Amino acid sequence: MKIRHFFFLCMAMVGTLAMLSALGMVADAVSSRGRIVTARQLVAAQGALLRLAERVSLERGSHNLALNAASPPAGDAAAKLAGEREATDKAFAATLAALPASSAKTMADWQRKLAEARAPVTAALSQPLAQRPAGTAK
Repeated sequence: MKIRHFFFLCMAMVGTLAMLSALGMVADAVSSRGRIVTARQLVAAQGALLRLAERVSLERGSHNLALNAASPPAGDAAAKLAGEREATDKAFAATLAALPASSAKTMADWQRKLAEARAPVTAALSQPLAQRPAGTAK
């Protein structure tokens, strides 16, 4: 009888170790899933930031072309510039939605600085090239 009890005790220990090992694997998988979800959110935020940088560059390029033109933009050219500004504003909104809440203040500051930088450019665009302030197109 003693051997039978010892055998059951050993089997119970093996079963307990197997269960603890399985629980450890499950805990590790849950932890990995959390890191994967966080990484996925950060990748989405990085993509939004890259698209924002692209939109700002495209807006700047269009405005530089318009600032170097001899006459103020009219008609389709003015509508294109307004569309570029609108697309950049939409990219800012999409970036704010993708970023963690802790970054909202920084993005709001950048958006405010961009709006401040747009004001003199928009004013200069309404003037002919000869009357524009020096260095506006830089």
